Amino acid sequence: MPRPMSSALIAALSGPAPRIFRAVEIYFPSMTLRLWTGRNSRMINGNVYLGAGTILGFSDVTETGNIEATGTQVTLSGLPSELVSVALSEPYQGSVVNLWFGERSVASDMVQIGSGVLDQMLIDDNPETATITITVESILIELQKARGLRYTMEDHKLAYPDDKIFEFVADIQDMEINWL
Repeated sequence: MPRPMSSALIAALSGPAPRIFRAVEIYFPSMTLRLWTGRNSRMINGNVYLGAGTILGFSDVTETGNIEATGTQVTLSGLPSELVSVALSEPYQGSVVNLWFGERSVASDMVQIGSGVLDQMLIDDNPETATITITVESILIELQKARGLRYTMEDHKLAYPDDKIFEFVADIQDMEINWL
């Protein structure tokens, strides 16, 4: 699906040596973590993105013309211990993740290249360094999950305790109707 880009971003990408970056936003329950592939922290669209440099890596972000869920992975290596402790203590599953792409000279015109929910967080912690690999799943993954609710009075009362729409469904099941 084509992404709308500003003319300034198109011009910067068309230049002789574009300085491309990627950024990620992870909305944990207690905090929002914003990282970009630059070296220093940078204000982008009113938010501070921490410079992650080469420690931030992305797998390919793919889209298809079909209605299917595709995922991507974001890898953070060489992390400080406080970020690892956040990863270990946070209830992260289902946290919203946004992936961005841009050019450094017009960073405020970055384009969202993907979004989804955080599914898995794999932590490889050794004495020298820590690496966290997060798997971001498309929100379309919800279409593949089985729903546990049925069209019964009991299940309907979970959401609407006073509603009696399914009150006679069980009686109708064995009812014999004579059509004239």
